[in-house]
Amino acid sequence: MNSLRKEEIGAHVYSLNHPEAEPQTNGLSEVAIDELTQAKDELDRAMADLMNQVSHFSDESFDMSWMNVDEAEVIQVTTLLIAWLKQNLNRHLLGMSLLNVRLAQWEADHRDEC
Repeated sequence: MNSLRKEEIGAHVYSLNHPEAEPQTNGLSEVAIDELTQAKDELDRAMADLMNQVSHFSDESFDMSWMNVDEAEVIQVTTLLIAWLKQNLNRHLLGMSLLNVRLAQWEADHRDEC
């Protein structure tokens, strides 16, 4: 997937997010389209999980249920958290995240060996 151009990915992601639009494959192989679709599904699940965590957040000094938030507010709070992450992204956070991804993949690949 690394060899795909940004324009190709962007056009395909647009068509995934707008099913009423004509599909834009721009010469992408079926494998590449499947990879993009899988990546979009994973991002959609991650976003839904984050929104669920925001709407049900609770710790010793704060409980989101006290706030009587509606869905629009959950979306806005989630959007603010993503904006904060984007603004504060740095090499340490990226490196730690990549390490976690690779460790999880290594554990999955070697689970039967342990």
